[in-house]
Amino acid sequence: MTDQREWNIQLIQQIFSSDTAQVIINLDIHPREEESIHWKVNNTRKFSVKALYKSKIENLYRNDQTTRDWRAIWNLEVAPAVKNFLWKCAHEILPTNAKTASILHYIDSICKLCNYGEESMTHMFLNCPAATEVWQQMLDGNHGLFDHHTVFMDWFNDWFHNANISHNVCIYATTCWFIWKARCDLVFQNISPNAKNTTLSIQQHLCDHNKIHKLHFYALNTQGHIIENESHIATPETIFGIQQHKQSFGFLIKICTIQDPSTYQFFSALTITDFAGNYVDSRGHT
Repeated sequence: MTDQREWNIQLIQQIFSSDTAQVIINLDIHPREEESIHWKVNNTRKFSVKALYKSKIENLYRNDQTTRDWRAIWNLEVAPAVKNFLWKCAHEILPTNAKTASILHYIDSICKLCNYGEESMTHMFLNCPAATEVWQQMLDGNHGLFDHHTVFMDWFNDWFHNANISHNVCIYATTCWFIWKARCDLVFQNISPNAKNTTLSIQQHLCDHNKIHKLHFYALNTQGHIIENESHIATPETIFGIQQHKQSFGFLIKICTIQDPSTYQFFSALTITDFAGNYVDSRGHT
């Protein structure tokens, strides 16, 4: 722009292509307004990396259609950590050695659990001997869920579309998560995997999570003044239809909440016993 606040047509034509130069030349100049740069992507008209990233992502996926019901994952009755794990599996971004090696070529793609196959999700969750031993102990040796031709993502997608296996999704999801945890313990803490210990941890986790879920459910849905949770807790032998090992560790926490109808004040009592039924401790709070 010249000192007379007119376009320097010659300079513009030297710098820009003919089409772009013509667009610039056709822009109106307001002699009484001070020039400033406006960023049109957001309402503040100021540049930010966040606004640029959001614009790029929206343009990239503008024509994409959702092919997965993500609510099916987030609504599963599993721990939040398991849901986050499943979300990574669904996006195929779980950092297995095979996935990492495809980005960083100096990474060894071999499975750390068996030192044989390439550590893809299919190998690690379905084919690795360390994983198959866990599945055999969890669902007996003749479960027939998959063979060496099964692709993990195909089986994973069946969880939410195949009515014959949908009732066991929580078991499958939690088992895969613990297999992944055992792998990470080996890689980062040099703890050797043990199928029996992993199986016991899975069963304990499923049992504990089911108790917590039922406590939460009945606390929200019971209409009476007295909320007694113990009678609604599933026993270890019936949880998810899996035959459980007898528990000889941990504590049983019994919670009772009573409301005074006249003052609407709550009193909560908590009693702790071991699994043999011996009294350990108790607490009360108004």
